[in-house]
Amino acid sequence: PTPRPVGRMEHRKGKPMELLIALVVVVLIAAVLYAVNRDDGSLEAYLQEAGQVNRTALLSLFEPRLALDMAQGLQGEARQLALHQVAPALLRAGEEQAALSALAELRDGYQQSALDNMLEHYLEAQDPHAALSLLERLERPLPESPLLQIPLLLACGQDAQARAQLDTLTQQQEQGTGQSLSGPQNLILAGLQRRLQQPQAALRSLERAWELLAHPEPDTSLPLHDLKAVLAGLAELGEVPRALALARQLPVEEQGQAVLALMEGGQTEA
Repeated sequence: PTPRPVGRMEHRKGKPMELLIALVVVVLIAAVLYAVNRDDGSLEAYLQEAGQVNRTALLSLFEPRLALDMAQGLQGEARQLALHQVAPALLRAGEEQAALSALAELRDGYQQSALDNMLEHYLEAQDPHAALSLLERLERPLPESPLLQIPLLLACGQDAQARAQLDTLTQQQEQGTGQSLSGPQNLILAGLQRRLQQPQAALRSLERAWELLAHPEPDTSLPLHDLKAVLAGLAELGEVPRALALARQLPVEEQGQAVLALMEGGQTEA
């Protein structure tokens, strides 16, 4: 299987439970696909390997170095699945050399997925030049994902091409013809639209982000970090009444996040 990057722009500090659930789902799906394609008929061996991959992926969220040790004890497809999760986790923990070593062990499909996740880390940290440096070091082209490609094009000074990509992506999202974006992905899209002077499109992206983020899956907590980012984005656009209206939808005990977002946006009176 060629797994999708975990988080795909969804990895955020302060959201361990949401990320944990998403990670478990991705790993289990990949493990099931792996089992379907096995030809040795060993269900017991599959269950053991799937369990090891799952434990490694979960451990990578909190102790990526230990997760790397566990992944390196696996073989074949199980090792690929595990390292695919561990490489980006190492980078996020500041272990760049270990991350690159793990990335080098991956086959093409897994490697591109893990690489995209690593590029996301740099872009989330507002460091597109580090992302470009990583691509140059690996002799890889720009990623296919528009949400990754657009900020990298801007960093390269290719503003016209970035704007064309953004216009296409915006049109697809508003017409419902492109790939559906998650709440955090809509947040990123809104940031790009604000940067390229498309305030109305950014407003619509922020509203889509809120709709997705404010209704989490059962038994999961509200993604307060991202909801705060929506309110901050609205304040930056001058849409303070809209931000206040959405803030009042939050549980009373969580409205402190709205206060912080507005204060950070200079909206002390609001």
